[in-house]
Amino acid sequence: IEPSSGLDGLTVAVGNVEATVVEVVYSGTVETILTINVPAIDVEQRSGYVQWAGVTAIFAFDVFDKRATLFCRREDALGCVGTVLGGDILVVTVNFGPIISLQQLSAQFAGVDGAIVHLVHSNSSSTTIKLLVPKVGEQILSTNVDLIVSNDAVDASEPRRAASMFRYAAAPSLVSATVQRDGAGMQLVFDAETNGLQNEYLQCSHFFDDSTTAIFGTNPRCFWENTRTLTVQFGLPGLKSFYKDSVIMVRPGVIFESLGLTALRIDTKRKATLELHPLMNVALHVTGHTSVGPCDTAIILARATFWGQLIFSWSSPSCENEEDITLRSFCAELASLTSHTLHLSPGLLKRAGKYNLRVSASS
Repeated sequence: IEPSSGLDGLTVAVGNVEATVVEVVYSGTVETILTINVPAIDVEQRSGYVQWAGVTAIFAFDVFDKRATLFCRREDALGCVGTVLGGDILVVTVNFGPIISLQQLSAQFAGVDGAIVHLVHSNSSSTTIKLLVPKVGEQILSTNVDLIVSNDAVDASEPRRAASMFRYAAAPSLVSATVQRDGAGMQLVFDAETNGLQNEYLQCSHFFDDSTTAIFGTNPRCFWENTRTLTVQFGLPGLKSFYKDSVIMVRPGVIFESLGLTALRIDTKRKATLELHPLMNVALHVTGHTSVGPCDTAIILARATFWGQLIFSWSSPSCENEEDITLRSFCAELASLTSHTLHLSPGLLKRAGKYNLRVSASS
């Protein structure tokens, strides 16, 4: 469900009884999380459904003893969360016991068995264990799953169980890279919140490999517009250009999800092809030295809002006077130049005066 769609036409039912949707907690490209009020149902009713936009999804609904509770946290106290690569240790406390042997307990993460590695303590009122989070890979249907701990020794057919919400921290994916309409920069959007700090400026080489930064021009700037959007401000035109479908690659191990547990890695999900808007107000901007002494070097730069391969043409009205021999070197330099940078070396202009420059560009 896209966030802009709202709740119109959305129906959630448990058993055959319609439930009230309280809020949309989160909605993204991979999953949507809803909070609902569960209606009174018969114990035998163990399924429900979600209907929206003509699509129906069935889900299993489990009935738990309200007296059975589960508290979960990581060993580093970050909460009930682990990475999709597995291997994290959770400290889990349930309010039943006593447990004499680990064989009396079982644990599952969305149906995937988790290994109970240590029985910390157990008495008649509570039991604390350490769990090893299983590896699920990154192709999971939902990052928020049920963690269930069962006391199998009570009744194998109907064990006493406690549940809590567990979240798999999946690395963010780059979903789009779009050039701004004025051609001055681009925005990269990720599918989830990252560990980027809003308005934090960093060197673009921190985020991108050399082949990507080469098309951003000279000395580009990168900053986080928000935790999901990285903005690139292009520098002065460089030696390379980019076009529609240019591949934008992000360095591995640099951009993490919001908790900093799992970093983006290189694979087909971590790159995006460039999207070009029809650029508006295409223009050339000329900057540089406005005065120069006889022993100085002046640099004049032409910037274009069109960020493709351009051929620049330079000229000066002064060169229309072919009889002025003092301008021949200067005019020859302009006539041969096809790049965006004009270097006026000492002595190129033989006499003092005011010179007008013209520059045009074609693709």
